[in-house]
This record gives sequence, C-alpha cells and structure tokens, in this order.
Amino acid sequence: MRTWITALLLGSGSVAFAQPTEWLLLGNNGTTAGTNFLGTDDAVRLTVRTDDSWRLQVNESESYNIDAFSLMPADGFVGISPDDAFWSTAPYGPFGRLHLAEGREYNTQTIGYRPWMRNGINFTGNNDQMYIGQKYTYDDPEDHTSGELLDYTDAIIQWSDNPGTWLSDRMRFIFTSEYSSMSTTGNASLEGLEAMQLYPHDDGSEVFVGIGDWFAAGVSPSERLDVLNRTIRIRRLVPDYEDTGLDYDKVMVTDDDGRIHWRPISTLDCEWSMSGSSPNHVYTAVGSASATCPDEVENVGIGTASPAYKLHVVDDTPVSSTTRAIHALATGGTAGNTCIAAEAEADNGTASTAVWALAYNGSATCTGISGVANVEAGETSVNIYGVRGNTEIDVDATVTEAFGVHGQVSTSTGTITNARGVYGRAEATATRCYGVEGTGRNGTTVNYGGRFEATSTTAGTNYGVFASANSSTTANWAGWFSGDINVTGQGFIPGNLWTPSDAMFKTNVEPLINAVDVIAQLDAHTYDYLEADFPMMDLPSGNQGGLIAQELELVLPSLVTETTFPAQYDDQGNQTSCRKR
Repeated sequence: MRTWITALLLGSGSVAFAQPTEWLLLGNNGTTAGTNFLGTDDAVRLTVRTDDSWRLQVNESESYNIDAFSLMPADGFVGISPDDAFWSTAPYGPFGRLHLAEGREYNTQTIGYRPWMRNGINFTGNNDQMYIGQKYTYDDPEDHTSGELLDYTDAIIQWSDNPGTWLSDRMRFIFTSEYSSMSTTGNASLEGLEAMQLYPHDDGSEVFVGIGDWFAAGVSPSERLDVLNRTIRIRRLVPDYEDTGLDYDKVMVTDDDGRIHWRPISTLDCEWSMSGSSPNHVYTAVGSASATCPDEVENVGIGTASPAYKLHVVDDTPVSSTTRAIHALATGGTAGNTCIAAEAEADNGTASTAVWALAYNGSATCTGISGVANVEAGETSVNIYGVRGNTEIDVDATVTEAFGVHGQVSTSTGTITNARGVYGRAEATATRCYGVEGTGRNGTTVNYGGRFEATSTTAGTNYGVFASANSSTTANWAGWFSGDINVTGQGFIPGNLWTPSDAMFKTNVEPLINAVDVIAQLDAHTYDYLEADFPMMDLPSGNQGGLIAQELELVLPSLVTETTFPAQYDDQGNQTSCRKR
C-alpha cells in the first residue's frame, strides 16, 4: 500500500491531514484495539467483497422488518452469502447473530422466522429456512415485546417451509463414509446412510419421528414414532420401581401393522385376561365363539399345540429323573386345603368322569392314580385316606349303580401275571388293620358289604373270594362271618365242618328216646332238582339222593327251618332270580 498526504490549498493558507495507520497484508504492529480496528466508526455497515461481489456484511446499529414482525433489532448481525442477491431482497440483511444465505434466487425465505431467532445461526436457501441457537422465554408467550425471563432459555433446532408444501422438507440425520459410485444407498452412496428423520405430517399439526434408512426403503414414517426395521430393546428397567398408587390394569398390544396401542386388562377377551376386580383372577378360553381368540368351545394347551382337553398339559423335556406335568401344593388354609378339585357335569350326557388318569410304559411300575395321606410327626388327625371315593345322590335323582370306588383291569392281547381290580393293603402298628373294608347300608332291596364275581372264558380256576390268613397266633381265620351263610352250589371242606358241640355251650341235655325208631321213620329218595325254576340257587344237575324237608320235619321238626332266598340282580339292576321256563 501507499501512504499519502492530502493538501488543500485555500488561498494563501494550507491544511495538512494526519497520516492514518493502514492494515498491511503482512501484518501490523503497535496496534491498539480501541483505536486500530477494521470497520466503520459511523452508522454504516461493514461489507467484505471478493471479485467485486458482496460476500459478507456486518450490520451497524439498526433494525428492520422481517416478515410479519416490525423493526426487529439487528445490531451487529453478520450475514454471509455468495452473491449480491441476499442484500438486494428485503429485509436486506441477516436475521440473527450469524446468517448463512445461499444467495441467488429464493434465498431469503422469511415465513418461518420468529423474533426469538436472535442468538444463533440462521440458514436460508432454496426457498427454505432453518435456525440453530437459543430461544429466550417471553414474559407473555404471546407477545415478543413483553420482555424476557432471566435464565429461561431453550436450545433450539428449527426448520420451516412454505405453507402447504412441507411434505418434502424433513430434518434428517445422515452418516457418510468414502464415496463409491457403485453404491446406490447406504453410507458410501451419494445420498448417505440415513439414521433418523423428523417428518412433518401433511396436515401441519404433528411431526412423525422415523428411525431407519427411509430413503433406501422408499417410504415415509407414518406414526408419531415409526421404527422402519429391527426392533426396540430396553436393556434395563428400573428394578426397584414400585408405586402402588398407579393404575396398572393396562397392557400394551399391537395391531397387524405393528402399531402399538394400550387397552385396559378388563376389556381383553383374547389369550390370558384378568377379571379387573378384586381378587384379580387370570383366565382364558371363555365367552362366545371367536375366530381370533380362545373361547368357551376351545381348549388350552401347555406344552402341546394340539390340546385334546380344556386344559392339556404335556411335559416331554424332563429336567430330572421324575417328570411332573402338573404339581399342586395347597398350604396355609385354616378350614382345610384342597390341592386339586375336579368336577364333571354332563347335562343328561352318557358319562361324566371327574378325574381320569392314564399311566403307561413305566418299566417298573405304572400307577393310574397314586394317593398318599401323611400326618407329620407331632400332629394328630382323626381320619386319613390315601385314596377316598364318595358317591352322593341328590334328592329325586335316579341312579342304577353307584360306586364309591371302582377298579378295573382289562387287556385285549397283552399278558398280565396278576391282575387286581382293587388292591388293598394295611400294614401298620395299629389296633386294627383292614386290607379292604366294605359296608352296605340302607339299600331298600339288598345290601352287600362286599360283592365279588370271578368268571373266565378260558380254562383256569376262578375264585369269587380267595381268603388266606397266615399268623402264628391262635386266633387265625381265613374267613369270619357274623350271621347266616348261604352257599349256592357245592361246598368242599376237606378239613371237616365243625359245629359247636362242647358241653359248655349246651343245657337241658336229654337222651333221644327210641333213636332207632326215629331213624326208621325217615324215608330216603332219589330225585332231580328243578334247575330252570330256581336259577339263583345254582342247584346241582343229575340224579341226587337224600331226604325231603317236609318229611323230615314230621319226624324231627327241630332239624328243619324255613328261609327266604334273597333276590339276585345283575350289573344293570335287573332281577335275575325270577322263575324261568
């Protein structure tokens, strides 16, 4: 640069101006900030040009209108633009502390401007606008002239568009790496890898947040939060969060499009539900028929996809040597405990079974039902039952046969060494032990304390009752009967039939007078029994020999008694002791 002295000659006198200090390209020294500066000291903007184009402007102390807001303070605002177009279009200056303007046409879009866009960076270009910076809070949120609240500041990222055209203007987060012309999407592509975008909905009232590469997918987010792919993972929820005052009776559900909704538990009729009242029971498979939800005509499977029962439980992956499909424990009841309560009701149906058990393929033991009743040490109980069966008939009900306990063993082609319909065993240090005890009471026609039948279609021996008593004590009876005994058929007693004959049992003992004459009055006969007329007595066939009761009664009446043979019935309750011809 050159220095100069300007002289003004006025008449015979002259004035000489002081030599100013210039800014040198290679730097200055001896400068003072208060007196040496690059700029203006009057009310004129500072501008910087290159290639004779207006590139940068620093405002003087001034204000001007920006869109609908009048005389916005713009003191010292800095604007940077590549050409003069920004400065030749209203408002002819920057919007905030730093304004980057694209220049050329459509570079000063003002419709998105707000007065709080002051201390930050404004961007305009391509007829759009954006701001990053601070937003101070007004005393009156509706009036920007009402003053600002001290220390109430928000950090802002803002963008805008022309009314009705915001469909294409989004806020996007994009990651890029080394460019490859072979990549059409992703971080190496011209577009880059989109991580997230904020998409203003076309009605202008809400913004959708989309996570994912929406550009690559060719779609737009359509919900307040829209996850394009993958899923959402929460690594940790607060473990000790508990607030019993909150209403927890709501669950999160999704529709077929993946949209998340919430519903009160009490309104759910699908899968597992809760009653919604205290106690809040959990239930499923109720209600009228539904194509999408478990209902009253459908079954529930646990461990099986093909349940054959209302509740069908299968455990085929045992974690120990013992597998239990269902384990029930009832404890703490003051009135009584019931682990499993089974109830079967058939409205005029053919059969009802409260509990049905099937055990198969046990190499050592198969047990359909195993019952154990235990009284712990120090405790007292009146009655305990390993297995107990009760049959109760209500008033006016009619039943052909009732079984307290019914045991049955059957096979078609298999081989069984010993088959026991019911097996009872009592082995204990007790006053009395009963292997099996049966009582029949209050039957209007007949009562059986025990009823047994053994039949076979193949060769072999059948025992209706087989009794054995093995003991070293003197009182040892295979059978003990208190009352009369009726035997239809033949009786074989190889060890003699003993009757009480000891003198200690008898009184009024007198000799039988004319015993030979008495015996001579008895007539012996041969005869055949009327088997068909009296089938219930199982009379022997063929010619027999013996006495006639009526004739014996005339000679020795004390040796003849009269009895009524009880009626006999089959398993269906039909009388079988009637006369047949």
